[in-house]
Amino acid sequence: MTFDSELDCTIQTGLTTSDGILTGQIRVAATPEMYGPLEKLYDVFNEKLFGGALPGCLLTLQRERRNSYGYFSRKRWVSRAGTFADEIALNPNHFAVTPLLEALQTLCHEMVHQMQSLYGKPGRRGYHNKEFARMMAEVGLQASNTGKPGGKETGESMSDYPIAGGKFLQVVEDLLASGFTIAWMDRFPPVAIVQLAAANTAAPADLGDAASEALTLASLPLSADTLAKLSVQADPSQPPSAPTRTKYTCACMTNIWGKRGILATCGVCGSQFLPAKPTVADREDDKP
Repeated sequence: MTFDSELDCTIQTGLTTSDGILTGQIRVAATPEMYGPLEKLYDVFNEKLFGGALPGCLLTLQRERRNSYGYFSRKRWVSRAGTFADEIALNPNHFAVTPLLEALQTLCHEMVHQMQSLYGKPGRRGYHNKEFARMMAEVGLQASNTGKPGGKETGESMSDYPIAGGKFLQVVEDLLASGFTIAWMDRFPPVAIVQLAAANTAAPADLGDAASEALTLASLPLSADTLAKLSVQADPSQPPSAPTRTKYTCACMTNIWGKRGILATCGVCGSQFLPAKPTVADREDDKP
């Protein structure tokens, strides 16, 4: 399976009808260009990481949970024929200001929830148990409440990071080599997400010594110059945000809250407090 490296969003330019409608307009195919690659991505992950064991789902883009990357909802949809479908939602607020690798991790993370809902024993709503952590490791992702090495692998809110040399990174390498990308980005991500992305300047996860240039680039956010060229900016409809508290976590998992940009060191473990990563909101609804 291959992906077009340069997606052409233009159907026609300068289209003119008999009554003058659409003169000089550019028609786009944004819906298939956005959802088509995501559906193919799900299929590739299903085949390569889950052995084709997942039945499919309805992929959606949801902004309602600003601080989450996505969620899984069991049997959320039903067809007129009475067939149920699970939902996996991704938050487009993050696409422009966080690395592409984060979006790929989010989809895989939620697919693990789907796998566990079908073949395992999920924890209580919102809780990530040891079985979930084991299933994540099997596909090449390490569960971590901080999104970094040393974090707790069980708990309510959970992030993750790729295991160097693991199956997830191997599959992603092939995807990137085939030209996969997310073609469309939200131009106006919320101010809070832009600020958090700017504050979270920790080095990307260890991708292994053999990581390709494409994989390394996918682990980095777009540059400020690139975002400016794409007209991406903090949501102009939102008033300038007043100073708010940011959550910081140290190596021994102690949390503090303070203004953005503070420098603090833990008196117990001696490590620096770093801005906590957003977590992946998880099973929204596990009703059978």
